[in-house]
Amino acid sequence: MRVDYSRRGLPGGTPAVFFHGWPSSNREQFASDSQLSAAGLDWFSLNRPGYGRTEWRAGHGLMDWPGRVARWADDQNLRQFHAVGFSGGGPFAMACAAALGPRVLSLTLIASLAPGGLPVGRAGQFLLRRGAGLAHAGFAALGTLRRLVPRRFAYRAFRNLHPADQILLEARDFLPLLVEVQAEAFAQGTRHLVRDLQLYDAPWGFDPAGIACPTRIFVGSEDVQVPAACSHWLAARIPGARLTVYPGEAHYIPFTHADEILRAIVIT
Repeated sequence: MRVDYSRRGLPGGTPAVFFHGWPSSNREQFASDSQLSAAGLDWFSLNRPGYGRTEWRAGHGLMDWPGRVARWADDQNLRQFHAVGFSGGGPFAMACAAALGPRVLSLTLIASLAPGGLPVGRAGQFLLRRGAGLAHAGFAALGTLRRLVPRRFAYRAFRNLHPADQILLEARDFLPLLVEVQAEAFAQGTRHLVRDLQLYDAPWGFDPAGIACPTRIFVGSEDVQVPAACSHWLAARIPGARLTVYPGEAHYIPFTHADEILRAIVIT
């Protein structure tokens, strides 16, 4: 069972496994190589089933992912690691923390989804809840559009972001990276994108209250992609979790607070 991943930062440093958002890929990187190395992190970014070149399996569940991660970690000789989940990657990082026990040294959640949350607007929710067939047809059409006009597709997604995020990312010339990220996300089609949404919307198979490792949570108060209420709920639910809220900021807080977030991983 192939798990596609990239590796950056300091080889042999403190291992951290990054779980990307939705619809995204392991190309989604908020910290530079120099930042990761300065923090002493050996940074592994995994693609979930269907993303990039990670093997797709129909009907996989949220709680199937920790086993795949554990087998992947065995192959990398990682006995323990820190888990970092951004946005739609948060539930998958939490699943690993809940299922793998002491193997996960700490959990860092950045603008994470909570149970019942969906990272799509009303149109996407309508498609999903009207039936799998309609959702697959709708997302397949989006996949075709992305393939035909990738830059225009990325720009449309960019214009849907909170104004604070648009200003932040425009200053960083983010659009070319977004095109690259989306190419990996859609590399195997769109069925996995729909499946992730179904998993977010269904019972998760674990209670965040059962997560025992040290947990840090970061969120922007004005996040509209994943409402800040999700992070507040998780902070109240996960024992001992520490919540940091950035007033006036939105979804892409890791780009402006990378050093602080990376330091929190190391000192937890």
